[in-house]
Amino acid sequence: MFVSTVQTPIALGSLASGTVVDHFRIASTMHFGGLTAVLSLLVIMTFSTRRASLKDVLDK
Repeated sequence: MFVSTVQTPIALGSLASGTVVDHFRIASTMHFGGLTAVLSLLVIMTFSTRRASLKDVLDK
């Protein structure tokens, strides 16, 4: 179960990047990766951990 949980996002990322390369250019893959990183950072920033320690949040 854990292996498929880890491997599925890797496969989806490869599929998305391959689609970007096929339809656009190789350089656009870097833009796509940067956009994905910024969106990931925004999602992480929405989680409030100010009132609880990181250990408490992860233990939930």
